Amino acid sequence: MVVKKNILFSLFLLSNLQLILSLLFKRATLGQVWYFINSNSLVGVQKLIETNAKFFYDFFFIFLNSNIFIISSIISFVIIIFITDLLT
Repeated sequence: MVVKKNILFSLFLLSNLQLILSLLFKRATLGQVWYFINSNSLVGVQKLIETNAKFFYDFFFIFLNSNIFIISSIISFVIIIFITDLLT
């Protein structure tokens, strides 16, 4: 039981830390991180999306311009919710 609480507490602290980092690093977007990892795949995906659908292009553009720390903190909160349901 103590291990479960420690896991949940550490994930909660991690997600809060990511929210604080999103306030400090406002220009750290998901698109920039993807570009630094592998820029060629980003160009390939962009061409694929531009040729297929305008709506999906707008959604993808918004997604790439969002802050990576906010996205990761939201994912961490969702993981905390699912883990809490699984552990109880």
